[in-house]
Amino acid sequence: MDPADYCRQVEAYLCRKNDGHLIRIVGLTFERVSGWAEQGVPLSVVFQGVDRGFKRYYAKKQRRR
Repeated sequence: MDPADYCRQVEAYLCRKNDGHLIRIVGLTFERVSGWAEQGVPLSVVFQGVDRGFKRYYAKKQRRR
């Protein structure tokens, strides 16, 4: 899969999880995520990690400022 397309799919998933607020993957984060694409990390694994991160975030009862 093309690293740019891989990043767009991760961005779209993050946007859905983040109540529609756009999250862009740029700079060092783009390099990291495109590296996952080159290593063949399945998107399902990335999505599971995102889900875990959001679950921990909401478990702390914190809200965005």
